[in-house]
Amino acid sequence: MAKKKRRIPTVSWDQTESAGVANTLKSRGPMPYLVAAIGAVVVIAMGVIVYALISDYVEDQQRPSSTALSIDDTDYELRYFTERLRSFVQQNGGAGSASAQPEVAFGAVTDALVEEAIMLQFAGEFGLAVSEDEIDEEIAGRLDTTADSPDFATRVQDELERTGISEDLFRAQSEASILRIKVVEQFTEELPETVESIHYRQILVASQAEADDIKAEIEGGADAAAIAEERSLDMVTSVDGGDAGWIPRGVLVAQVEDTLFALDPGSVTVYPAGESHFVYEILEKDAARVIEDDLKPGLAGVRLAEWIAEKRLLLSIVDLVNTDFDKFNWAVERAYGESTSSGDDGGGGGAHGG
Repeated sequence: MAKKKRRIPTVSWDQTESAGVANTLKSRGPMPYLVAAIGAVVVIAMGVIVYALISDYVEDQQRPSSTALSIDDTDYELRYFTERLRSFVQQNGGAGSASAQPEVAFGAVTDALVEEAIMLQFAGEFGLAVSEDEIDEEIAGRLDTTADSPDFATRVQDELERTGISEDLFRAQSEASILRIKVVEQFTEELPETVESIHYRQILVASQAEADDIKAEIEGGADAAAIAEERSLDMVTSVDGGDAGWIPRGVLVAQVEDTLFALDPGSVTVYPAGESHFVYEILEKDAARVIEDDLKPGLAGVRLAEWIAEKRLLLSIVDLVNTDFDKFNWAVERAYGESTSSGDDGGGGGAHGG
């Protein structure tokens, strides 16, 4: 009798695993997929947050050495701009002074840096130059010492460490200051011996109506000097009866100058000055009056301002500190607050070629 073949049963671990997993997931419903999706979202969100935190940290660390102002191929670091801003604030009455507020100070510091760049780049047109000895003397004056003093080098190094700027930039700033003096001297020497001049009286009042009344009174024969002493808001000239003295053409604001020089002696006119008004009385005119020595600096200053404005147009100026809130705020906090000097914010800053 033939033997039957025995059937070997299939063990459970030989069954298809995928089918088992699928059946298990099917029995549990969509919950595992939802959990996995939420986990992925959380991981991505955490990654974004960590990346943002790291990026902010890196940006904060790099901010002091970032560019605040670019003039042609020179970039001025925020650290250096802030040190100049702090100095301006201190020299103009401190953080509480109206003349040192950010809306004034930031523009003033920018203008000062632009003017220095102009001096360094264009003063050579007058054949002007500055020696290293002159720069040393100028720096020594700032530090209240002398260039031949034994501690001069140490004093300079201490100042560099305090401000955190480079020696090259420190010396360039001093060179520009010396050049400015020489340029003013050049313009003073070039002044003509005589110039058209005008002698007038001025009375400052608060309103158009009061100015018109005073004009009518003077034209009617009233004593203008007495009116100036009694009613003028201009504390400088009122003590002299409003007498402004002889003023050469080229000193006054162009619109005022054009108005006054067009009038004849004896004429009276009213001129707006913001919300206030001036009453001008023309006393004398001279087509070729010798320029008095005390008026020469004013005329030379006008020539200087015109020259700077002309040269400024030739420069490529990019103001970054006033257009970037983080940079602006960084500078304000350190120039107006109680933070440490910019030299403690990384050191070695200043300007460098772009």
